[in-house]
Amino acid sequence: MGLGERLERSVARELEGEKFVTAVLAGIGSAREVVFLDFGHPAPMVVRQDGSADFPQPPARPPARSWHPRGRGAFEPGDQLLLYTDGVTETRDAEGSFYPLDERADLLKEPEVDHALEVLREDLVRRADGPLHDDAAMLLLRYHGHGEGKSVLYPSPERAATSARYKGPMPEHATPAGAMEDVDAVTRAVLTASRLLVAVSARSLAEVEERVTLPQFRMLVVLATRGATKLVALADLLQVAPSTAMRMVDRLIAAGLADRQTNPDNRRETLLQLTEEGRRTVEDVTARRRSEIAAIVARLGPTQRLALIEALGAFNRAGGEPPATPAADSPDPHPLGWVVDEAMVRDV
Repeated sequence: MGLGERLERSVARELEGEKFVTAVLAGIGSAREVVFLDFGHPAPMVVRQDGSADFPQPPARPPARSWHPRGRGAFEPGDQLLLYTDGVTETRDAEGSFYPLDERADLLKEPEVDHALEVLREDLVRRADGPLHDDAAMLLLRYHGHGEGKSVLYPSPERAATSARYKGPMPEHATPAGAMEDVDAVTRAVLTASRLLVAVSARSLAEVEERVTLPQFRMLVVLATRGATKLVALADLLQVAPSTAMRMVDRLIAAGLADRQTNPDNRRETLLQLTEEGRRTVEDVTARRRSEIAAIVARLGPTQRLALIEALGAFNRAGGEPPATPAADSPDPHPLGWVVDEAMVRDV
């Protein structure tokens, strides 16, 4: 209890109002049992050799002088102990059901302990049908025999060195120690990634760069997505002046990538649309871009890919970028995101 009490006093000095921290302290000794102190944290899961799952529970009435429930349970060679945050068990599927961790215990039977956690993590993300909206740190320990224990920490020692985690909103103007350094590090990483993506875009345009500039290609993408469009609406979608849009259109027509047609509903209006060559250009450039990005992603491990999905999802949400979810009949499963929401365009 001494360690738990010292930790609680230390944490209490940093917390204000309704903020709090949960934690679980577990001890594994030579008596082939696990003993833990529960500080409001999800109960650890013990996976037996036969694949069954057990959640050692503290007694209904802890000893009189015990501040926190103390639990214990058998921990034999061949057993596994999974510590996790509530982001795991509180993940919901499309119907709102919580993740049934005990029913997924058999996923931890993989021979390699790190692979076992990857399999469980992948199953969790699939059930959530997208990036997780809460942290899902997990720590898995396997008992191979006295003195031969092996453990793996997920996500990484830097991200999850303990099962304790903060809950509750930070004060509006509070800045945790080291936060600015973290922001700078993330900013540098994003800038580096943006250089990579710009290079990928440039290479995907290399074969058509003599005919199309990047701004002109943006116009081709908008026309490919919207179909025949009036010049003023096209300028609004691209957020450029109509005169600038007109010059871009003239160059695309001269290159054989777009043409004009009379609006059948109003003979005084002209609509702009892609030619077959223009449509093929968009499809070819997009396919090259998608292929190169897929090749880069394929070099990442399964855990890295899942972490990247979560990180980019959070980054996009923070920047107000909606998910790139195309229509069912869209020819491009990975749209470029260069089309402004139609609700933002004036009806002209």
